[in-house]
Amino acid sequence: MNDRPHSEEGTPADRLPANLRRGRSLQLSTHTPPDEAPAPKAEAPQPPRRGHGLQLSTHSPAEATNGALKLAPLQRAQLAHSEICYRQSGDGPPLLLIHGWGASSRYWYGTQAHLAGRHTSYAIDMPGFGASPALAQPGGVARLAELAIEFADALGIGQFDLNGHSFGGAVAVYIAAHWPARVRRLVVTAFGVQRSALARACLGLAHAPATLALQFGQPLIDLWRPFQSQLRPVAEMLMSTPPIPDLLASWYLERAPEDRRLLREGIADLLDMDVGAHLASAISISDPSLAEALQTLSAPALFVGGTNDRVVPADDLRAAAEMARARRVLVIEQCGHVPMIEQPDTYHAALREFLDAA
Repeated sequence: MNDRPHSEEGTPADRLPANLRRGRSLQLSTHTPPDEAPAPKAEAPQPPRRGHGLQLSTHSPAEATNGALKLAPLQRAQLAHSEICYRQSGDGPPLLLIHGWGASSRYWYGTQAHLAGRHTSYAIDMPGFGASPALAQPGGVARLAELAIEFADALGIGQFDLNGHSFGGAVAVYIAAHWPARVRRLVVTAFGVQRSALARACLGLAHAPATLALQFGQPLIDLWRPFQSQLRPVAEMLMSTPPIPDLLASWYLERAPEDRRLLREGIADLLDMDVGAHLASAISISDPSLAEALQTLSAPALFVGGTNDRVVPADDLRAAAEMARARRVLVIEQCGHVPMIEQPDTYHAALREFLDAA
């Protein structure tokens, strides 16, 4: 292999931005041609509008403290039919961050810290994940997208940049496709679709019966929830017993993190996930509307993934980017499913370059 990384079109590394070359090897990075029309400027955050019942707590931005990143505290926004917990950090144009399956807003702590001087970021705990209570009827991609827009309305956020990870990437794509005027720039992290049209069609055929089964199974989900809470200490003890944490991490990450706290928090987020939210999000991946949403995207989009992602292979990421006609695709070498934690310098340099573009 050539020592100098190239873009997918053969662009030498010395023509790539310096902040993406330093100390990292990128598999590809394509850029928008100069004649692309500039995206509209993001609106400044507006004060919360009356009647939304917004509840705010005092916050401090995520920041570096003695070499460690400080997690922004949880806040709560009361929506029409649910409560959304979130972490707010930084100053500047608004950026919404949507986590993936089995995760929470804590996954974005590094992103919030790296972008604190450039953006006011809002990392959301989606319903049934993290600290946000589950919906009475678990919602799929479309319902979660509606709640994200309702959240933005509650905080008076008009237009915003948007970044979704994994399943959250599906939600972000749906938002950008159905509320195009709200999304200035879109980042899709570690989300993809199968390249085969036949495979996508087979998944689509399974979506309707799986959704119906979830609706009929709702009483059983309601019965299980109290037991899930009671069994959580036992489950946490079992999941924290070596070598289980490292085996779990090996599926999602190229290498286990040196900071064991990250593994403990990841297991805690996984155990806190509501069973109904889990099933609804898993079923939503087969939703045929996602392919339609990718094909109708109009916002400038950056697709980012890892060469060693076992959950969403790089080929699936590229397939989604091609379907969206995205001009920017970045596949980071020696990286698994969580680039913001595994390769934070490369990942956040790419985000800064993309989001700061006029």
